[in-house]
Amino acid sequence: VEETYLYHLTRRDIRHNFSVYFYMLYLTSESRWSFVVGVVTFLPQVVLLVAVSCWLYRDLPFCCFVQTFLFVTFNKVCTSQYFLWYLSLLPVILPTLKLKVQDAITMATLWFLGQALWLLPAYYLEFQGQNTFLYIWAAGILFFAINVWILIKLLYAHVHKPMFSKGKLVKWNLKDK
Repeated sequence: VEETYLYHLTRRDIRHNFSVYFYMLYLTSESRWSFVVGVVTFLPQVVLLVAVSCWLYRDLPFCCFVQTFLFVTFNKVCTSQYFLWYLSLLPVILPTLKLKVQDAITMATLWFLGQALWLLPAYYLEFQGQNTFLYIWAAGILFFAINVWILIKLLYAHVHKPMFSKGKLVKWNLKDK
């Protein structure tokens, strides 16, 4: 139970990562408030996951995507491999999105640009030994904002159709979007 669940409540990875919380956790890692900060940073994630579960539970594929996207975006630790968790679900929800090609291109461009802006100062920290923590933190905040904006766009673009009705799988035509 400790290794599987409880560890994640108090986990504080002070290595640089995409998380919006990394710099605060880094600065407070030796503080007597470190435990409290670790738990408090977990609260927005839990609240959002419960809210989304209650809101989207009838549309299971989209609910799983949104939950995973939120979990990764609001997590205390976020590295590149975490992105695969929600990207692997993207093909499942794409047919349910009413999204203009231009919007999709803008979202993808901003998402990659946000990563690039984070990766540049991270490179200078790791390989050049320069103190770029503030730049990494600022880029992390920007990347967080980009992800929140993308999620909002996807929520508006999604055509909500329940997966089940009266205990049976609902069949629907994608042309009905």
